Amino acid sequence: MAAILGAPYVGIISTFACLNTVSDLPQFAEQAARVLRPQVRALVHLLNRFSLWEWLGLIGRGQISAARSLGRSPECSFHISGYANAHLVWSLHGAYQAAFRVHFGLRGDNSLGALRPPPPPRRLPESWVRGLGWLGGRLVRYAPLLNWGRFFVLELERR
Repeated sequence: MAAILGAPYVGIISTFACLNTVSDLPQFAEQAARVLRPQVRALVHLLNRFSLWEWLGLIGRGQISAARSLGRSPECSFHISGYANAHLVWSLHGAYQAAFRVHFGLRGDNSLGALRPPPPPRRLPESWVRGLGWLGGRLVRYAPLLNWGRFFVLELERR
């Protein structure tokens, strides 16, 4: 990877959960560490295994068994443009421990979408949606919300 990309780099940003499609996240982390200078940052955006709003939706539809098992499987599939796309899903600390801990220090982490419902919000007044977004924005770094968002972000520093 370093020879192809022309290392060293001064940072990496991964957005829109594209790393959830990588079959070997620890290998990616190792290769990323090779192309980064020490003490340089990497921001990683990943799909979370558990989502409060997905869980509430399952409960609301009476799918209790599915709600109980939500977050247990390391894989899920999303339909994008009519095609099924396999994704590996992680918990926030699971991703750090399994893939990044050896090469990166954890500088920060936060949840995305833990309290604010996903668009389009149904059955909630817009003022509630805004209020939940505001509150969630202030509490995203704290348990249990840290583990309830649809996505999470890891701010990493190359060792």
